[in-house]
Amino acid sequence: MILLSQFENIAETFKNLLGLEEYFVTSTAEQTQNLLQDRSGTALVCVIPSALFEGSNADTAKSMEESIIYVVQKERDGQGHSNQLQQYRETQADIIKIKDKLFGTDEEECKSFPFIEIRSMMIDPEYNIFGGWIGYSIKFKF
Repeated sequence: MILLSQFENIAETFKNLLGLEEYFVTSTAEQTQNLLQDRSGTALVCVIPSALFEGSNADTAKSMEESIIYVVQKERDGQGHSNQLQQYRETQADIIKIKDKLFGTDEEECKSFPFIEIRSMMIDPEYNIFGGWIGYSIKFKF
């Protein structure tokens, strides 16, 4: 099971990668909405991983963890469809950077997070999440 301090280091890496000033490590949508309530701009939200253990005892148990990372922007009041699409383009570019970092796609670079092995990944667009935010999420199992 990944330690919370290790996961915070991952969030910090992504914050720096995207050139953001802060990130949020949260456990629920309600907590995230409360934290983002008075904010604007781009937000990086990293959901604390959940863990599943399978096996009959500690020696044979295998674990799989799952987390979601959001890159979202506060939807601007009264904006048109073309502006929404621009927000999707911007947050999609950021989520692709995160995907590449998780997979360690740069052959010159060692895998960024050697203590996790990505098992699967799904990227989704998000609309009106956390009380009026728009962007992308990446759900990954490791």
